[in-house]
Amino acid sequence: MQRQVSEIQKKLDQFDSMSVPISNTTESRSDIGQVKCLLDVTQNKLLNLDPIACLLERHPKISPDNLNKAENLIDCLATEVMKRITSSHQAIVYNVPDSLPLKTVRHKILICCGMASVPCECKRLRKKSNQANCPIIFKFSNSLDASKFTKCQDHLRLNSSYKSITVAQDKTPCQRRIMRSNNLVTSSSFDLPNKDRAQQQTPSAETSIQQTTQQPHLPMELGSDLDTSTPVNKASSKDVKIARTSASCSKKFPPKRSNLTTMNKFRRVETNGGEEYFVFNQELGIVTRKPTNYPNNPGFLKIMLLNARSLLNKITSLRSLAYMERPTLILVTETWLTIDIPDTKLIIDNYNIHRNDRADKRGGGCLIYASKSTNSNTFTNLTIDKLPESKWISIHTNENNILVGCIYRAPNSPITTDTVIGEILEVVPKLEFDYKLVCGDFNLPGVNWDTCTGPRTYEVILEAIDVGGWKQCVRLPTRHNNILDLILCHKIEPISIEVRDKLDNSDHNILYCTLPLQLTTKHTLKSSPVYYQYRDYRNADWEFLPTLLRSSDWGEYFTNNNLEVILNTFYKTISSVRDTIAPLKSALKTPTLFIDRKTRIKLRKLKRRFYLHKEFNALHLIHEIFKNLDERHKMKAQVEENKALEGTSKTQELCKILQKRMKKGEENNISHLEHEDIIYDDPQIISELLSEWFSNNTKAHPSPILDITCKNNYKLGEINFNIQNIASAVRTLKANSSCGIDDIPSVIYKNGGTDMIVLLLRIFNISLVTETYPETWKNTYILPKHKGGAKTSACNYRPINITPVISRIMEKVIKDQMSDYFLKHKLINLSQHGFLKKRSCVTCHIDFFNEVTYRRDRRELVIILYFDIRKAFDRVPHSLLVGRLCSLGICNPLYNWIKSFLYDRNQTTKVGSMTSRPRPISSGVIQGSVLGPLLFIIYINSICECFSIGKPILYADDLKVTYTCTNTDIGPTMNSIHEELAKMDRWCDTWRLEFNVEKCGWLCIGCSNLDLNLAIQGHKIPRLKSVLDLGLKYSHNLSFSEHISNQVSKSRRLIGFLLRNFYRNESRILLYKVCVRPLLDYCSFIFSSTRIEDKLKVEGVQRYFTRKVLGTDNGTNYSTRCEILGLETLWLRRLRLNLLLFYKLLNQIVYTPANYTRSSGNTGYNLRHTKGTVAIEPCKTATRQKFFLIRYAQIWNKLPEKIRLASTLASFEKALNDTLSEFVIDTNGNSHVRVSEIIGPFNV
Repeated sequence: MQRQVSEIQKKLDQFDSMSVPISNTTESRSDIGQVKCLLDVTQNKLLNLDPIACLLERHPKISPDNLNKAENLIDCLATEVMKRITSSHQAIVYNVPDSLPLKTVRHKILICCGMASVPCECKRLRKKSNQANCPIIFKFSNSLDASKFTKCQDHLRLNSSYKSITVAQDKTPCQRRIMRSNNLVTSSSFDLPNKDRAQQQTPSAETSIQQTTQQPHLPMELGSDLDTSTPVNKASSKDVKIARTSASCSKKFPPKRSNLTTMNKFRRVETNGGEEYFVFNQELGIVTRKPTNYPNNPGFLKIMLLNARSLLNKITSLRSLAYMERPTLILVTETWLTIDIPDTKLIIDNYNIHRNDRADKRGGGCLIYASKSTNSNTFTNLTIDKLPESKWISIHTNENNILVGCIYRAPNSPITTDTVIGEILEVVPKLEFDYKLVCGDFNLPGVNWDTCTGPRTYEVILEAIDVGGWKQCVRLPTRHNNILDLILCHKIEPISIEVRDKLDNSDHNILYCTLPLQLTTKHTLKSSPVYYQYRDYRNADWEFLPTLLRSSDWGEYFTNNNLEVILNTFYKTISSVRDTIAPLKSALKTPTLFIDRKTRIKLRKLKRRFYLHKEFNALHLIHEIFKNLDERHKMKAQVEENKALEGTSKTQELCKILQKRMKKGEENNISHLEHEDIIYDDPQIISELLSEWFSNNTKAHPSPILDITCKNNYKLGEINFNIQNIASAVRTLKANSSCGIDDIPSVIYKNGGTDMIVLLLRIFNISLVTETYPETWKNTYILPKHKGGAKTSACNYRPINITPVISRIMEKVIKDQMSDYFLKHKLINLSQHGFLKKRSCVTCHIDFFNEVTYRRDRRELVIILYFDIRKAFDRVPHSLLVGRLCSLGICNPLYNWIKSFLYDRNQTTKVGSMTSRPRPISSGVIQGSVLGPLLFIIYINSICECFSIGKPILYADDLKVTYTCTNTDIGPTMNSIHEELAKMDRWCDTWRLEFNVEKCGWLCIGCSNLDLNLAIQGHKIPRLKSVLDLGLKYSHNLSFSEHISNQVSKSRRLIGFLLRNFYRNESRILLYKVCVRPLLDYCSFIFSSTRIEDKLKVEGVQRYFTRKVLGTDNGTNYSTRCEILGLETLWLRRLRLNLLLFYKLLNQIVYTPANYTRSSGNTGYNLRHTKGTVAIEPCKTATRQKFFLIRYAQIWNKLPEKIRLASTLASFEKALNDTLSEFVIDTNGNSHVRVSEIIGPFNV
C-alpha cells in the first residue's frame, strides 16, 4: 500500500514537471491542488484507521474486507489522477459541422493555430442530441501543445466555416461534477448532457469577471510599451463585455467576433529561438506568442508581392501559385504588358484585375489582382496620377478603409521620378483611409533599413518615408544580397513576412505578407438556375416575313388618320409577325468560367492531397492542369475561328471575334459607383445616380428673349416622303438585333421588303401632317460608356442614346432634305465640314493645310487658335434652337414637328438589367439620333460671324481659327485677335454655351519664340508645341513624324495581337486589311509632305506582317510576298487612293474651297496630251511644293489622257488600276533592296 501511495506521489511530481507556465494554467493547477489535498486527507485517514494502520507495521494483521476497501479506494484515486493527466493532453472542439471530413477539419484547424507540424490524433465523439454536432477530441503528446491549442478559439472563429466553434480543455467526469456543484461555468459545459445543461445557471457578470481577470503580471521581455508593473486583476468597464464573451456556453450571451485591429497590440522581440511576435490583448490581459511562420488566417489580409519580368510568360505558374496560396491581393511589378494584351489573357480565377501598363516603351508596368471576395476599386488622385508606373486600389470593409499601392521604380530613375515618389509618400498618409500600404520594386540597393539611411541619390525617398511615418517591414534580401522589393505600412504592422523562392526565371524572390486586418468577404449563396429569354434572329425565316405582312389585317391602319391608333396597330401587328418568325426562346444562363466544374473538383482533390499527405507530386499535377487549361482555351479559339471562316460573312464574324478577344475585362459592367464619399454596389442605385448625372448635364440655363427674324426669302416646310428615299434610308441600317425601347430591331425593317416601306410611308406622312412626333418615340435608353479615369466616378461616363429604329429612318429622310436645303441656299457656312454631304475630316484637313502652306509660301506667320465647346450637344437650349430654325426659313408643318421632336422627351439609364426611372430632357440635341447633329451645326453656325480677320474652320463643335501676319506687323493682328475673342465671349453669353478652356490652345507656325497673351472667358489660352486635331497630330513646324510613329506603333501592336490570337493566315490577312491598314491609310494625303524615313517606317509595318505570316525562311522579297498574300504595297495603295481623292476634288464629288480647273486643250496651239491637265501654281518654298494639291497636280498631268478625261469615278478607277499595275517593281531576289523598291518611284 505504501508503495502504491509513493507511486501516486511520483505521478503527481511528474505532472508538476510537465505543466505549462503559470500564466496559462491557473485552472490546471487548481485541479492538481484539489487532487493533492484529497491524497493528504486519504493518507491521514489511512493512518487513523486500525485496519489500515496495521499496513504500516512490519507484521500487520489485516481484515480481508477492510483490505479490499482500502485497495479499491487507492485504485480509484490512482485512476482519477491518470485520467486527469490524460485529459490535460487533450482538447475538445464543439460545433464543427458534421458534413466536413475529419481529416480536413484537423488539417485546417491546426494550420490556423500554427501547429501544422505538431503530432495530433482526432476522433469524433458521440452526439449529446440529434440537433447538435459531434464534438471532436484532439489528442496531443504533451499538455503544452494542448494548452496552446485551447487559446486559439478567436483565430479559429475568423474562418467562415468555424464561426460558432468552441475550444475547451478536456475534463474528467469528476471535475465536471465538482464544477457543477460550485456553479462554475466553463466552455467544457458543452460536453454535458441536455438534462445536466438545463440545470446549470447562467453565471453573473461578477463571477465571469473574476475568472477572466485572475491573471499574473505581464512578462518583462515585452518592452517598455507595455505596463508590466500593474497586475491585471481589476475589472474595467470593458470587462463586462468580455464577461459575456467568456460565457459563450449560455444561449443568452452568444459569442462575438472581436476586432483584432483595435483589440490587440503587436510587438516583435528577438529570442534565442529566433524572431517571434507577441500579441497583447489589452482587455483580457493575455499575451500570446506567435512565431514568424504563423499561417495565413482566412480572415486576414494576405498579400503576395512579386517581380514578374514579363507576366504573360509566367501566367500559368502564377495561376497555380495563386490557387495554392489564395492570397487576398497579388501585386505584380514589371509586368511588361502593353495595351494590346487584353485582360482575358491574364485571368486568374476569382480575382479582379487592376493594371497600369507602360505606354512609351517595353518593360515596366504594375498590376494588382484583388480577390473577388473583397470590395476593391481603382483609386485615383492628382498626386498619385503623376507617377505613371503605379497602380492604386481601395478596399472597403464594414469597419476599415484600406489604400493599397503598387509601385515600380526602374533602376537609375531620374531625380524627377524620385521627387514624385517622395511627394506621393508624403501625401498618401494624409488621405482619409484607416490604413495605407505601399508595395513594389523600388530598386534601392545599399540602404540600411534599420536606420533608414543610404546613398545620397535616394535621399528624397528615404526622407519621405520618415516624414510620412512609414515603416519598411522587409528585412531579408529579395534579389541577390539586396532588399529591392519593399513593403511600406502606415498605422499597421504585419503579423508575418516571408521571403520565398522565385517565380520561374524571375530574378526576384516572392514576398508573402499577412496583415491583421479582418476583411468583410462576400458570401455568395447558391441560387437556383437562372434562365433568360432571347429571339433567334439568325435562324429566322426571312423569306416568310413579306408574306406575313401581306396576310395581316391592316384595315384600321389605312382607314384611320389618328397617329396614335396607327402606331398601336403597327406595333401590334409587327410584334405578332416578329413572334411568328422569331419566337422567344429560353436558355440557361451559364457564366463563362475559366476553370470548368470537373477541373475545379480535380484541383480541389490535388490540393487536399498536398496539404494533408505532403504529396509533392500533386503540385506538379496542378501545374500541368493549368497548362492544359491554356491549351484547351487555345483549341476552343481555333474552332471558333474556323467556324467564322466557313460562314458567308467572314469579315464581320472575324471582327466580332477580334472585338471579344481584345475586350479588357468587363468594360461596360459598372459594379461600384461613388457618390458623396459613399460607394454603392446596387445596380438599381447606380442607374439612378448615373441618370441624375446625365440629367443635370442637360438642364438648360434661362434663355434670353432674342429678336429672331427670317433673314432670307427661302422656305422649307414640307418633306417629301416616298418609296425611294425611305428605301434608301432603310438600306443604310445595319442588319442586327439591336433595338430601341419599342423592341423592334433593324433586321425586321431591312427584310420587310416593299410592304414594310409602304407601312412606314403611311406613318411618316401622318406624323408630319399632324405636326406630331409620336410620344412612344420620345423615350430613349441611355447606355453609360466609360471614357477614361476612375470607373467609380459618374463624371467619367458618356451617355449613349438608343433611339427606336423607326425614328431613325424618318429622321434620315428629313435630315437629307434639310441639309440639301441649307447647302443649296448657302445657309450653312462653307467652313463647316461636319455631318454634311461631300464633307468629312479629310476635306477639313485639306482646307486647313491648303491655307497654312499657301500663307507660309508667302513668308507669313500663321497663328492658329483651337477651341472646344464644353458639353456642346447636351446644353443647347431648345427655345434658341427653334428660333434659329425659324430664322433660316423652316416653317410649318416641319417647324412644329421639330419642336415636338425636341420637347417633352425622357431618358432612362440602363445598367445591366436594371433601369432608372425616366427623367426629363430639358435641353440639348439627342446624340444618338440622326437629326440631332444637323440641328447642332445649325445652332452654332452663327459663331463664324464673330470673325472678320481670322478664317474659321469647323468640324461640328471643333473650331480652329487661322490668323496671318508678317514679322513686322504683329501688333494690328493681335488687336484683331483680342477683338474677335471678345466677340466670342459675347456670343457664348447670348447662346448659352461655354468653352472648355482646358482643351483650348494656340499654335504659331513660322516663329518659335513668339509669346502671345490670349484669354477666353477670363482664362489664359496656353501655347501648344503640337496638337491632335481630328485624329491627326502635327507640330508647330508642320511635321507629321509623331503622328506616323503613333500610327506605326498602334499597327505593330495590333499585328502582334493578330499573330498571337489568330491561327490561320486567312483570318490574319482579312483582319489586317480591315483593322490595321486603315490606321496607315488615314489622311494619306499627308505623306506627300513627310520624310523618306517616315515613309519607310510605314512600309515596314506591312513588310513585318508579310514576313511573319509567310515565315522568315522562304527567301522571297517584299513585293513577292505581297503578291502571294494578295496585298498591294502601301506606297502603291496610297498613290491610288490619293489620285482618287484628287479626281473627286476636281469633279466636286467632295467639297474643297480650292478652285482648280482642267484645261480643255483649245488654246490655239497644237499641243499634245494637254486635255484634262491642271494648272500648277508657282511655289517658292518646299513646304508648299510638297503639299498634296501641288504634288498630285504634277502626277495628275503625267497620267494618260484617257484617264484624266474619264467621265465617271468608276471608269477612272478601272483605268487607273490598269495603269498602276505597270508601276509594280520586281527586285528579282536581290538581297539589297533599294529605297525606291519599298516606297515606289514617285516618293509618295
